[in-house]
Amino acid sequence: MLAQSLFFKTISNIGNCMITNNRLITWSLPSTQLVSLKHTASHKVAELNIPEKPKRPLTPYMRFVKANKAELLKQQPDSKQSELVKLSALKWKTVDPSLKEKYEAEYKSENEAYARLYLAYTAKLTDEQKQALKELSLEKRSNKQKRVMRKKNKEEGKPKKPLTPHMQYMMDLAKQENKKIPELMKEIKDRFHALSEIEKQKYEIKYKTEKEKFDKDLKAWEEKMISEGKTELVRQATLIEKSSATQSKVPSVFKVAKAKVPQKKVKSE
Repeated sequence: MLAQSLFFKTISNIGNCMITNNRLITWSLPSTQLVSLKHTASHKVAELNIPEKPKRPLTPYMRFVKANKAELLKQQPDSKQSELVKLSALKWKTVDPSLKEKYEAEYKSENEAYARLYLAYTAKLTDEQKQALKELSLEKRSNKQKRVMRKKNKEEGKPKKPLTPHMQYMMDLAKQENKKIPELMKEIKDRFHALSEIEKQKYEIKYKTEKEKFDKDLKAWEEKMISEGKTELVRQATLIEKSSATQSKVPSVFKVAKAKVPQKKVKSE
């Protein structure tokens, strides 16, 4: 028991972790730098009138894919893009070595030219423009991470968040008036606020019911993801809450009581 207590105490001192099904699960918090760049870098690049960067040359493999794309589409007209990519990869493995050498030579030559162009390009940029490009790179990486997470969430059957009363009303209007959502975006706010309380209540009740179900389903789904070790799909707030709850249940280290040493009685003379 003492060893177990010491183990739990050690775990409780590790940040961003929890124990479930006798397994230690850790996670890393998202970069605040990436979060703070949400949809701002691309606008900044546009405002600074930064010239377009030189394009990197295609790698030998991508040259092969591009050259054989039309032929593959003829052979597999109903194939999905992912299937075509797999077929291209298989063909590349068995391609004639001389053809590979040709693509590699082309790439090497163009890459050397690209390096010279890129150096000349960056030399003309101001410090502000260079910083904006760095932020744009981070923004693209962040957006890519979000796309990957959305795909994983969909594959794992994450519950969908219900539409707010405002969005429900907009969807209804779009159907009734046969309009697209972007067309209604500007006028929808005023029209929703102009509704009577009874009309608004219809949407609010529906939202409340769906929200309660969503919260319940999401909690169950996140518990399932945690038990399967897929903590990257779980909200940080949930993980932190779980970690805090786990740490609060950690038993304290048992104190070993000191044995009392019997004192010798001194005989009186």
